[in-house]
Amino acid sequence: MNIGKKARVAGSAHVDDGAEIGKHATIHDSAHIGADARIGKHVEIHENAQIEAGTRIDKHAHVHADASVGKNASVGKHVHVHENARVDEGARVGKHAHVHDHEIGGGRRTR
Repeated sequence: MNIGKKARVAGSAHVDDGAEIGKHATIHDSAHIGADARIGKHVEIHENAQIEAGTRIDKHAHVHADASVGKNASVGKHVHVHENARVDEGARVGKHAHVHDHEIGGGRRTR
């Protein structure tokens, strides 16, 4: 696990081996970051959010409470994955997108 300067990880958050947390990122209570996930600079992962193994979250993105991002997925810059939304395994979400309370299926892309 590699945690960048001034990143904040709540005591009840769980970060698996090999994960990287970027500078100034915030990981809130009960969030889970999977093995080998990459969390970019200034990213915020809210309460109970689930980031699976191998996933990439680009800078200034927000994954809101109870949302999940599947294994090997990619979330672009300035994206908001809203509360209870789900990004499936292997899905790609392009920059500046908003994923609301529905699912983006695996292998799909947004722009």
